[in-house]
Amino acid sequence: MINFTTKQIARIDGLIARLNVFAMDDKWITVKPNGEEGKGAHVKIDDEGRVIAGMGGKFKGEKINEVRKDFKGPKTPSRETLDKSRVKQEQGDITKSTVDKPTSKASFEKEIKKIINHQRNTEGTRDFSKVDDEKAIGFAHSIRRMNNIKRFSSTIENLRKIVENSAWNRVGVYTRGSGIEDPESLEKAGLMIEDRSKNDTYKLTEAGAYIVSEALRLSDKNSEIPTNKLNTELSKVSSEIESSIKGDSIDRLNKTATMLFNKYIDKSIPENIRKEYGRLRNQVLERIYELKGGFVSSVEGRSQIETEKAREIYKKLTSQMTKEDIDYLESQKNAKQAGFWIGLQDYTPSQALSIIKSNEEARKHTENLLAEEDRLKQEYLSSLPDKIERGKQFKEEPPLPKWYADIRSTHNNPYWNGKFYDGKKKGEHRIYVSNKEYKISDEQKAELEKHMKDYSDFKAAERSEATYLNVPYEQRETAKKHGAKWDPNKKKWYLPSGVEAHSELNQFMPNYTPPPVEKPKQEFYAAPAVKKADINSMSESELKAHINNLEKRRQSYQNVVNEGGEGYNPYDSQISVASKTYTRRFDPEKQALFDRINKERRRERLQRMKELEEKLERNGGWYPD
Repeated sequence: MINFTTKQIARIDGLIARLNVFAMDDKWITVKPNGEEGKGAHVKIDDEGRVIAGMGGKFKGEKINEVRKDFKGPKTPSRETLDKSRVKQEQGDITKSTVDKPTSKASFEKEIKKIINHQRNTEGTRDFSKVDDEKAIGFAHSIRRMNNIKRFSSTIENLRKIVENSAWNRVGVYTRGSGIEDPESLEKAGLMIEDRSKNDTYKLTEAGAYIVSEALRLSDKNSEIPTNKLNTELSKVSSEIESSIKGDSIDRLNKTATMLFNKYIDKSIPENIRKEYGRLRNQVLERIYELKGGFVSSVEGRSQIETEKAREIYKKLTSQMTKEDIDYLESQKNAKQAGFWIGLQDYTPSQALSIIKSNEEARKHTENLLAEEDRLKQEYLSSLPDKIERGKQFKEEPPLPKWYADIRSTHNNPYWNGKFYDGKKKGEHRIYVSNKEYKISDEQKAELEKHMKDYSDFKAAERSEATYLNVPYEQRETAKKHGAKWDPNKKKWYLPSGVEAHSELNQFMPNYTPPPVEKPKQEFYAAPAVKKADINSMSESELKAHINNLEKRRQSYQNVVNEGGEGYNPYDSQISVASKTYTRRFDPEKQALFDRINKERRRERLQRMKELEEKLERNGGWYPD
């Protein structure tokens, strides 16, 4: 040890005190261990007062004020020791003694009291002058309790967002069923303010928001669980699931999946461990899915026969496919419908895949065409105002280029699709008019393109002032005859501006109201009153005469009322009843013949119904033979 004088010790202590206040660079100083008159030694110290160089390296790493002989007490750990401890902590090698243990209710209350007193008695802090200490402590206990109960997790999450974003004066809390008890008393205590624009909603005051923030901070710290304990529990659960997942009890696996889900949503567990619980839950759910029959169990039809047939086809096809192909088929939109699989019953697995893929490609191609059509339509509509403005400069329809008009004149009904094709030579193009090829130059192409644009603008301007008609398809020729023209974009006929509407077109006008139609007066002819006869008490001759009389009356009614044609006749039913009664009473042989015929008809009908049911069952209830 070195002997320092009292003056040197005071100087070193003063230097160390200044070093504790101001961050300084490394500095050389002179110490005189042999007194003021003795020879001095040069020492280099850092900003913490530790010896870096000098004095033969004997005291390197020690603080300059702790190397004297009369220094008493524990020395500051060396820099190497502190660095090792820091690295050890960063690597997570923390003993159980360093883990925060949950504090008691009394300790929590003590911390809250200390926070309130500091805010109230320190200048420049939050305004706690109107806060009731007892209510504030009770409010903090409520927040702590709610933070440990899962059914209040949504309320706690809402409170966290409010205090983290400093939104306590803008966002309210719906208090009914939230776990916050007696919000009216909290308002009197200066912790909350009622939001009168919404029922049962209160906003936090600045003091209330600070109490919530500190209560959550303390309760989160106290609710931490040592990581090593969580890892041990996770390993135990994982091993139990590996053994239980091999079983076949769906009820037990459902309970396991519920337990794992509760672990997965528990915010007090670190995220990496919660993800592992989620992965285990997915394994359990997959096992449940397998035990229930897998995908095939979800295939349903309109009848039990159809369902069973579709599932058999599924098993037959997938037994010869790779897992990738099976997943592709199962991912189809209608794969859970029995008709999807019944439609593939006549194909091999490779053919079935080819058909599904080609249908999907066709569907995508159709969707792309429809999307392109919509895009072009929107593009046309967006450019329509400019087209109309340009088209108004034309007083009449733009004339065709002379060379193109000559081409059209050689055809009876000329048609051009509006497309240009490259020619064999540079600067040469081809067009097809009524399927005949014509070669044109660059100048002619530019001239024709300009005409197409001018004609399109002229038509847009013409249609903007036109009157659109509601013309049925059957009467399109009538509209065309009187000057109406067809708009392919709106798919409607229109009458150009300046064309007088013919009287036959009035019925197609948008504001046309058809005249009221008078319904023809209906005349009803009542059947002539006929005195009801007791046909069961008549003799054979009387009943025959009665039937003949009814036949005459029927014919008379037919000639007068129905004008000799077909129609309702009230005597038909009377004649039928009387004839059946005559046969039953006076012609038993004919009656017996009728009975045998009726019996044979009923038997044939029942036989046909039975055969139809057998066909339906044989074809899965869907396709008849």
